[in-house]
Amino acid sequence: MPVKERHQELKMKLSETLKIDYFRVQLNAWRICGALDLSEADSFPPLILYLISEQCQLLILRISEIGYGSKTLEENEQDLLNCIRDQNALYRLLDVTKSLISYPMMVQFMVIGINIAITLFVLIFYVETLYDRIYYLCFLLGITVQTYPLCYYGTMVQESFADLHYAVFCSNWVDQSASYRGHMLILAERTKRKQLLLAGNLVPIHLSTYVASWKGAYSFFTLMADRDGLGS
Repeated sequence: MPVKERHQELKMKLSETLKIDYFRVQLNAWRICGALDLSEADSFPPLILYLISEQCQLLILRISEIGYGSKTLEENEQDLLNCIRDQNALYRLLDVTKSLISYPMMVQFMVIGINIAITLFVLIFYVETLYDRIYYLCFLLGITVQTYPLCYYGTMVQESFADLHYAVFCSNWVDQSASYRGHMLILAERTKRKQLLLAGNLVPIHLSTYVASWKGAYSFFTLMADRDGLGS
């Protein structure tokens, strides 16, 4: 009897261990799938900003090359009008992009700042094993670079639209017709408007915001450390 009872007890413990291991495998699989879904969702804002930035660069090249070929004055004016239409399309695309990503990016900046602070806090004061340190370091690296492409291409969009103003005067506008010069002046005035990408209509989607999120995370980290008496 004792042998059978011991055997039954071992079987129960083994079964429980397998259940726990299976649950851990499923949990890790769900985490990986969730990370892939989040990475797919996070890829849309940088991609659309990259597209707008590159289209703006192509428009700059088209405008700056007007008047230097063998085309007539009427053809040069038509090229300028086509560039103005494409500029309007870019402005509309940028407005739609702002309405789509503004508030979600504001929430993302806030959540990532808090996650960085909490991860640093746990990593410095509570993690003991090497495996856990590697895990938290990789996690910290992942959430750190999550918003960098967004801020980088947000900066590129702002600089590209600012370069449109100088591209207008890079064309051979001196030898063109009075009608061309009139359209060119209107285009030049419109390109003076600074294109700002704001998260939540408050925070610029810019590399300066990326640096500011790190500073905010460090401030939150020191606040938690001082509150728990671990800062000294």
